[in-house]
Amino acid sequence: MLIHLDEAKQLHKRFNRNVPIPIDFLLDVGHQCSYEATGKDRDTYLWLRELGSISPAIHLQQTEENWDRHWSFTKANNAKGAIRMDRVMEALQKSGAEEVYLFPEILHPFEFEEEKVLEELDETYEYLRQYCC
Repeated sequence: MLIHLDEAKQLHKRFNRNVPIPIDFLLDVGHQCSYEATGKDRDTYLWLRELGSISPAIHLQQTEENWDRHWSFTKANNAKGAIRMDRVMEALQKSGAEEVYLFPEILHPFEFEEEKVLEELDETYEYLRQYCC
């Protein structure tokens, strides 16, 4: 089911009527990279600007324009990927978010060699560290 940005805003208001603890979003930067999404619903950075202040956690992944890939943030993947961490951080800042937890959501096929997975994770965390620490 494809949720549109405006629908997400309405759902947030609806879910938070008369609740003692707010119900917020956990956005994923790759979920807007869907062949089904169009227009503003396809803009990852717009989602972050519009909903970042009510998204205390963000799933990070490198991905392509039309697929939710969950790639690591390696130099090779960043060269072909659609997610730019400088733009992610800028969008979150513009959202008014004060504190956001960033969770890399990197998925490798089980056939991947363990050493290669660890290398990619090391490179990913080195890359991400420059944006959040």
